Amino acid sequence: MVARHLKPSGRFVFESRNPAYDWKQEWHDRQVNYHSPYGQVTESIAVEYAAEDTIQFVTHYEIGARRLQSASRLRFFNDEAISTLAERSTLRVSELFGDWDQSEFTESSKEMIFVLQSITGAD
Repeated sequence: MVARHLKPSGRFVFESRNPAYDWKQEWHDRQVNYHSPYGQVTESIAVEYAAEDTIQFVTHYEIGARRLQSASRLRFFNDEAISTLAERSTLRVSELFGDWDQSEFTESSKEMIFVLQSITGAD
């Protein structure tokens, strides 16, 4: 779908999480406090399941006396799988970075920043 909306030399840039990174350790029992228009918010995460490219967790929010929660199950595709899907959509990965600062993508990168270009519009 994206390829149809690009000019011949157009690019599409997006981010995905690196499944090789240890997201369970990064997120489990993490607590963050921040201010919102509704007051002070405490956000905490409890990881329920993590294996290979899938992670399941519950995020709890405390806003004053209110308590809310959100359950999530995420699957992160690796760079090869995303590249294959892009090619099937007539796009190619022209660049892959490990962060928005354009640092090199490595196995330990948290993120994967893909720059896709139309195969039909490639230089």
